[in-house]
Amino acid sequence: MNIFAKVIKVEGFTGHEVSYYTIHLEKQERNEFEDFIFRHITNDKIRVQLNYLNETLERFSKQGARKHYFRVEGAFHALPPPARYLEFNLGKEQLRLYCLFVSEQIIFLFNGGIKTKNIAQDCENVSRYFSESSKFTAVIDTMIVDREITFDQDRSEIINHENIELWLT
Repeated sequence: MNIFAKVIKVEGFTGHEVSYYTIHLEKQERNEFEDFIFRHITNDKIRVQLNYLNETLERFSKQGARKHYFRVEGAFHALPPPARYLEFNLGKEQLRLYCLFVSEQIIFLFNGGIKTKNIAQDCENVSRYFSESSKFTAVIDTMIVDREITFDQDRSEIINHENIELWLT
């Protein structure tokens, strides 16, 4: 089954060092990042982690992102940062936001959930989002190589994001 999706720029962060993008699947009310926030915003068990994740994205938007702050998840990435970079213990819940680090100025924010197993593919909460992030990444990477996704001169923004259509199979 083919699924159509669009690239959406995520607004609302105050800095100008990072441009965030997400995916909006056809027939879905919310884009992937909005869905992630909406599903977790009222969960008190992960409030500290969700706040820390927001602070991390805000910090990146002001100072730029560094790849070592992202968890490696195959071809894509995840937040929050690995434990060695955390400023304090976030608790036992393992919130994951899957994303794609394109550059220090361009990050795609996908979706995620509370990881309850060591291997994401074995976790009913995140396996779907892990799989989707893998598909999103493969399509985006191909479009970058094929120059269907184009960047401004200093590669800090996607200049044609409003016209990008992704076909996911």
